[in-house]
This record gives sequence, C-alpha cells and structure tokens, in this order.
Amino acid sequence: MPDNLHITLAFLGNIKHDLLPALSEIALNIQSSRFELVFEQLVKKSKSGMLWLVPRQCPEQLLNLVGGLNLNLQNCGFPTDSRIFKPHVTLARKVCGRAINRYCSPILWVVGSFSLVESLPGVASSRYVILRSWPLS
Repeated sequence: MPDNLHITLAFLGNIKHDLLPALSEIALNIQSSRFELVFEQLVKKSKSGMLWLVPRQCPEQLLNLVGGLNLNLQNCGFPTDSRIFKPHVTLARKVCGRAINRYCSPILWVVGSFSLVESLPGVASSRYVILRSWPLS
C-alpha cells in the first residue's frame, strides 16, 4: 500500500494521546532544510524476511533531522533507540528465500516535511495515520 511507505526517524512505541502536545512542541523546535533522498539498493534480510529499499548514501540533512529529533526527545524524557540510524523503506515482510543486496534503478524522494504517525495494527498489515506534519525549510 503506497500510503504506508515511510521512513521511521524516531520510534516512540505506544504513546498516550495526552503526550501529543509535548511531541508537537519537540517537532516545532526542529530546524532542518528540505533534501533529496535517492533510493538505489534493494536489501532482503534472510533471517527477518524484511525487504527494504535503501539509499546508497544518507544525506547530511537527514542525519541532522534524526539527530535533532532524538536529542529533543531525550531532553524531554522520551526513550530513544540507541541503534545507528539506517534509513530504509519497508516494501514487504516475511519474504522467503535467500538474502538479497543489489542495486536498482534510482528512485528520488524529495523530502519537504516530517510527520508524527500512528501505527494501527490490522489483520494482514498495519495502517499508518498521520497525526501532524511539519514542513522543512
């Protein structure tokens, strides 16, 4: 489903809706400019069965955006992921077969905003609902 395509910048887990104003304030304090992200690699992990589209290089603006979000979240008491950020778009889950790591035709994604998204689990897959978005300069 194209509406579900996204990159997770900071995973928050289950958050009570009364914390949404605090998250909105954190996002308002983020300073980042628009950027382009070029996806050109298809990766399938053999153990997890996840099929990802990944960029060959991560733009500095994306790293700054993720770093700023995580720093602001930590400063406000929200837990953050300690793993190194690896941008990817999940195309499929539970894919059988061997691992894949190959280049594909470049896909350009112009990033002009970021969003607070809620994941609503479903029977076959999750549905993602945008709660609020913030433009990048």
